[in-house]
Formats: sequence, C-alpha cells, structure tokens
Amino acid sequence: LDRARSLVLAHFCGSHAPDWEVIWTAGATASLRLVAEHFQFCGRSALLMPSACHTSVLGMRGPASGRGATCRCADRPGDLLRLAAQATEAAEAEAAEAEVEPAAGSEAAAGAGAEAETR
Repeated sequence: LDRARSLVLAHFCGSHAPDWEVIWTAGATASLRLVAEHFQFCGRSALLMPSACHTSVLGMRGPASGRGATCRCADRPGDLLRLAAQATEAAEAEAAEAEVEPAAGSEAAAGAGAEAETR
C-alpha cells in the first residue's frame, strides 16, 4: 500500500510529492463525499458541475451550500468555463472590497484620538 501511494504521488506530483497525501477510498461516491464534507467551502466558494453528472457529484451540493457556497450546473463545457470565470471575478472583487473597507469604528476612533491630542 505504501509503495502504491509513493508511485501515485511520484506520477502526479513529481518533486512536490512530499507536499501531498493520497487517500484510498471505496470508490467515487466515498471519495466525493469525503471531499464535500471536508473542503473548506465558504460564502465566496462556488461548486460548479456539468448538468449531466454522477449523482454523487450532485450530492456535494448539500455540504457546499450548507457552508454558504454557490452551486451551479451548466449544460456545456463553455458554460462551465464562463461560470468559473464569473465566480472567480466575484470572489476577487469581494476580497478586494474587504481589504479596502476600514475596520468598524476606525474613523471615529482616529478622530477621537486626534481631538484628544489637541486638548
């Protein structure tokens, strides 16, 4: 088992193999359930999938949406790429906006500090 794990990591990860893990599961359903339950979905996450997919993929929607992710299906590969680009742009815009917004009350606190210094 360890030898198989090493071969898989070497094949897919090359020199970065020590940075990764391989987890064996009973099959596709168990694998997808494991990913859905442990992936850190959040409000900026998007789970995108083709409309015609395995029911186990569709089952990932519950854990993803339960943690605030947007779940979308598309009929054509081009639509999936468009949805992915839109989701990425939205997440980047939200992250940039969060960096620009001052902390709650920071302007009032700065003003009060300046007023205290002038007294």
